[in-house]
Amino acid sequence: MVRQRAASAAPAVRGAAERLPLRDRSVDAALAALTIHHWTDWRHGLAEMRRIARTTARHRASRRTVSPGNLHRGDPDETSDPPPALRRRGVRCFSAPRATCRAARFPVSAVPARAAEARGLVPAGWKAASQAAGDLNGDGRPDRVVHLVPRDTDYAPDSVTPAPEAHALLILLAERGGGLRRAGVATRLLRTVVPQWVLRLTIRRGVLVVDQRFGLEDEADLTHRFRREPATGRFLLIGRDRYIQPRPQGRHETVMTKENYLTGERLTTLSYFGGCGGHRLHTDRRERIPRTKTWFDDVDG
Repeated sequence: MVRQRAASAAPAVRGAAERLPLRDRSVDAALAALTIHHWTDWRHGLAEMRRIARTTARHRASRRTVSPGNLHRGDPDETSDPPPALRRRGVRCFSAPRATCRAARFPVSAVPARAAEARGLVPAGWKAASQAAGDLNGDGRPDRVVHLVPRDTDYAPDSVTPAPEAHALLILLAERGGGLRRAGVATRLLRTVVPQWVLRLTIRRGVLVVDQRFGLEDEADLTHRFRREPATGRFLLIGRDRYIQPRPQGRHETVMTKENYLTGERLTTLSYFGGCGGHRLHTDRRERIPRTKTWFDDVDG
């Protein structure tokens, strides 16, 4: 790789992650991508990155989690609290899960029950990053789902960026006389601090579809579907799909799981990409799952 660099490129220095040939606080930032699994001692490697960087260390790592034992619970590129030794050094996040690395908690109690427009339901210190409109309760009026992030978050909804460290979704129903009322607040549905994260919100025939795509070494497509239950007026999780594939797509297995909570069925499809790029069916398995009720406000990604 060094030989392939252009002569005009910045200098390249060879060295081991555990013994970086750089002075203390000699670089603005240190980044290691898809490499930690090659290190002989990740503790020394991360300590070295912290030593040479002038900014506060924030370590994130991806790991492959697709295996027969965790098809229905593992997702790629999760993040978590670091080991105690690294926490004492100021490291904030290290390889696996999402809720513990959130920088700020969404103030649910600060969201009013009603407002004349959507921005009146956004708490102080937060902003609307994106939204979708459509009829969610069959009254013909345009309801909304709004994605909120902290006001100081540098997040662009139209580009592929890391997921915000904290965010939430609001469901707002249009009222007959004008204005909007709060119908649901989800604070744990969206993934946090995962790389290359994309969110798509759509409303189709009264169903709210929340689609998240993220990952580096493994890529995941995670979709939740919600529908209003007339008896309670709350939004019920009716389906969840997960598609996990490794990159690059060589001779690798992919996993697609479709769960229907109305019928109590799960369909799992294991397939693989052949050497010539062809996609071939490997295994198709159906099984029964509990027909439990989970509300929009309670879903944990």
